[in-house]
Amino acid sequence: MKRTSRDTALIHQRLLDFIVKFKTENGGNSPTVREITDGLGISTTSITQYHLVRMAKNGLIYYTGPFKNRKISVPGYVYIKWEDVCSSMQTA
Repeated sequence: MKRTSRDTALIHQRLLDFIVKFKTENGGNSPTVREITDGLGISTTSITQYHLVRMAKNGLIYYTGPFKNRKISVPGYVYIKWEDVCSSMQTA
């Protein structure tokens, strides 16, 4: 069965949500393709990579370096740990 643009949009949203959550929980470090694949239950890393490349071409994500692990960013997001926010509020 052929995927529709709505199916693709849902997959891309799941990928974006996973990347943002991972980066937020890991001090701004990006997940690897394997971590994304495993975390979302995608069957192969090649499928994940295919969608990441499409997302980059459409401006949904960008790479802060060559196509290497841990270089994915999402436009408009700043990644900080919640604990850091809480501790800075306590010292203020």
